[in-house]
Amino acid sequence: MKYITASLLVLFVLGLMIPNAFGEYVPDWVKNTAGWWATDVISETEFVNAIEFLVKESIIQVNVSQTSETSQGIPDWVKNTAGWWATDVISEMEFVNAIEFLINEGMIQTESSINKKTSRTYNSIDEINNDLTLSDVEVRIEADKLFPYLSGYRGATFDGESVYFAPYYNNYGRHGFVLKFDASKPFDNPNSWDVIGVYGDNNGLRGYQGALYHNKYVYFVPYFIEESFFGSKILRYNTEADFHDSSAWEWAGYFDAYEDGVVEKNFVYFSPHLDRKNNVYAIPLRYDTTKEFFSPTGWERFDTKIPGSYIGAASDGEKIYYGPYLQKNEYGIPITNESTLLIYDTNKLFDDRNSWEYRSISYGFYGGVGYNGTHVVFAPFCNPVPKENFAECSKIMFLDTNTQKISYSKISHGAYNGVIETDDALYLVPRVNNENIRSDFIQIKNSIETFSPIIGLGGYWGGTYDGRYVYFSPYEIPNSVVRNGEFLRYDTSKPFSNSDSWESISFLITDFEVLLKAMRD
Repeated sequence: MKYITASLLVLFVLGLMIPNAFGEYVPDWVKNTAGWWATDVISETEFVNAIEFLVKESIIQVNVSQTSETSQGIPDWVKNTAGWWATDVISEMEFVNAIEFLINEGMIQTESSINKKTSRTYNSIDEINNDLTLSDVEVRIEADKLFPYLSGYRGATFDGESVYFAPYYNNYGRHGFVLKFDASKPFDNPNSWDVIGVYGDNNGLRGYQGALYHNKYVYFVPYFIEESFFGSKILRYNTEADFHDSSAWEWAGYFDAYEDGVVEKNFVYFSPHLDRKNNVYAIPLRYDTTKEFFSPTGWERFDTKIPGSYIGAASDGEKIYYGPYLQKNEYGIPITNESTLLIYDTNKLFDDRNSWEYRSISYGFYGGVGYNGTHVVFAPFCNPVPKENFAECSKIMFLDTNTQKISYSKISHGAYNGVIETDDALYLVPRVNNENIRSDFIQIKNSIETFSPIIGLGGYWGGTYDGRYVYFSPYEIPNSVVRNGEFLRYDTSKPFSNSDSWESISFLITDFEVLLKAMRD
């Protein structure tokens, strides 16, 4: 696997100063990462946090211990030096001296670490069972248990042949079990499914919030590694390679937390949600797929200066619409009755403020965005603060892209995360509402239609469409600490409000040995 982070840049450099930490030189690909920090793709905080996290997690051996705080911040000249090295203005040694300065001046703390863990991809649960180095991650399976690990997913995408579900949080914590379904095979047959546990850099590859497909690659949106560390690495899979081929998987960056996104033209857009310390975060990110995945020139961020966060994004072919979620006032107190709609004109420069439209709207909590050809539709997240504002939150918002007028449609139970676009309709993905009841499924076509099939009793988060079927990613079960593992799909060729149009498969009630045998066969 390939991987690239700002932290690894520093840690490789430290190897020049610390015996046995690294080899005698800095690999060429690490040089590219210097540009990530220099061009603001990775912030100073991300830069420092990544170092602290990777060392803390024993990814590498470092025999240095300094101060933990960056009280005065990293000097601008060091950042400039990183950019100069990336562009061959200065030598590798000059850049090493700059990093030495950070260490010696006490701006970065690293703690001694032993037992380096190598990056690898696990092809079966058996491999994970036998790897005792994963003792800090609760993924070992007891023989007398069923298979509760394929649960807790947020988002999915379709590559023309298979559906990929983004792993988020199962009954044992954040996980990296990417699940793949062959859309040409029966949905309820374990033989149609495949799973791979993608782990690397001490399991930094986990806790994803959405999946996006473009030009043979599936991109998994980084969100949440652990309770105290929001953000992750962007994981990418080459669909032209074997699912279990480790070289088909690569990752980049240490990014803040994003919630889904959208693909438009040659760009993958990531919707900003939280920074590393759980603060609202309104700095959209995009990747230019015509450029190298690890090149700093392929990535752009823009600081909107909005004290808010977003969930999901949609495109009408000309503009990107980000779904407004939580906004806070100047004192950090959540604003429950308004938020800021963020719109980017794709015909203009990404880092130009004039390319962006800012629009204040009511009822601020939205959990997904979709476009149906005439309107941008925002799904009500409906997790208001305080709870008594729940009724006001239960509204679908419609933005007419021709007139720019906004309208609302009241629904009885509004708690949704994700809008799935099909050829002629939109589907709102139901999660668990404030009454701890799963909301109805919603189809928006010529009218708004609701339905609750008798299967799929849990709450869902995101999904995708394969040209006929709509897939819903299982996440949570109402009134339970158990994560939802019942994958659900709807056949759009059949009536929406008909139970025969729906089918499911639950890995919570599937014997693990049956599934594993199916994968091996």
